[in-house]
Amino acid sequence: MELSRFPMLAKYAGQELVVTDGTTLLGADDKAGIAEIITTVEYLLAHPEREHGPIAIGFTPDEEIGEGPDHFDVAAFGAQYAYTLDGDVEGGIEYENFNAASAKIAVTGVSVHPGSAKDAMENALLIAQELNALLPPDAVPGKTEGYQGFFHLDALTGTTASAHMEYIIRDHDREKFEAKKALMEEAVRAVEKRLTREEFENLWSAVIDIGDADCLSSFTLGFRLGVQLTLEGLRPII
Repeated sequence: MELSRFPMLAKYAGQELVVTDGTTLLGADDKAGIAEIITTVEYLLAHPEREHGPIAIGFTPDEEIGEGPDHFDVAAFGAQYAYTLDGDVEGGIEYENFNAASAKIAVTGVSVHPGSAKDAMENALLIAQELNALLPPDAVPGKTEGYQGFFHLDALTGTTASAHMEYIIRDHDREKFEAKKALMEEAVRAVEKRLTREEFENLWSAVIDIGDADCLSSFTLGFRLGVQLTLEGLRPII
């Protein structure tokens, strides 16, 4: 870890740091948040002389896929205000949240022997690259900060025959967030339109299933020759 790349390290000179071997995330933000909560409870139980109002504590799983709070009873929790103890800078308190959604896109191409592929092959990996190129190049985590939203291509796997893309879409501004979800849908449709050759223009199908207000359409696009893009759904992440 170089100071030039991680300038925040200067604040912790002389302290012991817990890090991974570089092949995975440490997940220290969630772990630190749990440690903060339990330590606070331990302290308050050991010091009954410290006056305080009612305190409610809750833990939710699977925050990254947005389903942790699905069955969380806010009324029974009974708190007027709540804070996320997620672990960041020492002394920091989270007092606001961003809007986020995940998008999973499956691309089915046409795999043909390279020696006879002219006008026949449709490489799913290249189609995936084409789709990603339609998104704003500067709206990515590596080029944004603060309240700036982004499209994060978190996973891209596949072969000539098929590819799978997973995105995280995030923005603090609700209108900009909705615009980003709409742009993702437009990108999928734009690539599909190019792939739909004139003689098959009436053969592709679009099946749209509208979810709730926080979940964008789920739709399937493709044409007879086999090229298909499937936006499996944009899920809200809480």
